[in-house]
Amino acid sequence: MRKLLILLLGLFFLSLAFAQETNLTDQEFSRQCLDSSVGIMSSLESEGFNILRINDTLVKAQTIYDSQYLVERQGRDGEYSFVIDSCEEIEVLYELAIKARDDLGVFVGFYEETRSSGMNTTSVDLIIVEIEKEINDERYEKADPLIEEAYEEFSRVQEEYGRLNKFYAATSRSFTLLLKEYGYYTLSVLVVLILIYLAYRVRIKKLIVRHKINNLRLRKKSLKALMEKTQKEYFQKGNISEADYQLRSKNFATLVRDIDRELPLLEEKLIKVDTHGIKNGKIEADFKKEERKQKKKSTKRKRSK
Repeated sequence: MRKLLILLLGLFFLSLAFAQETNLTDQEFSRQCLDSSVGIMSSLESEGFNILRINDTLVKAQTIYDSQYLVERQGRDGEYSFVIDSCEEIEVLYELAIKARDDLGVFVGFYEETRSSGMNTTSVDLIIVEIEKEINDERYEKADPLIEEAYEEFSRVQEEYGRLNKFYAATSRSFTLLLKEYGYYTLSVLVVLILIYLAYRVRIKKLIVRHKINNLRLRKKSLKALMEKTQKEYFQKGNISEADYQLRSKNFATLVRDIDRELPLLEEKLIKVDTHGIKNGKIEADFKKEERKQKKKSTKRKRSK
């Protein structure tokens, strides 16, 4: 019985010593992981990432570490699980940040290389802006599904563009076959269409240019409305962060600047079309006037005879 009691006491003190050693190991490990987290934060900052989220996590972890270290100095057991979990969270954020940046770079490279000039890629551009916003706001975990969405959307745009090209190709082949089979009639219709175009080409050009100008003005108006909404959300409601506000404002300003560069070119083109139309109209009027004079002269000659 006495031997059993001694054995139990020995096991108790052994477990106590093991627990103390474990706590000491946690403290040392916590100190090391905090130092490592500081290095991670510095690395992200040097690579151009925002570090507000990681810095907040690190400050909280350091505060807990300091308090638990004081607890140990007072002879009690310290609890470092929060510190260790925070360090692991920072490591995960680092990996997500690097992955998000690299994956976005790969997608943008693929996107720029494979898209065609005739594609309507507005929807893809909006997703890219959203991905950049999430990375800028340190919500790296949201970037990966958005990048997948960007791939899917770009694939959809490519398929739609391919269908349109096939439709145009089929239409062109049908027109060629029609021309071969009904050459005379088709040629006659084509000549009539060309004559109609020549007669109204100035008006058609003006309509096309005016349509483009109106679309750009409407787009500019919409962008300004979005800018005002963003300013209201930031200055009055405080619903968005400063980084988000700056990113949106920069993107909106870039789009408006592009429109402002394009509008004068279209307006100048419209003026040229008008001028060209006036000249053509004047030439045609002079020609008709001269033709009437010739008819009058020939009529007078016939009467004199």
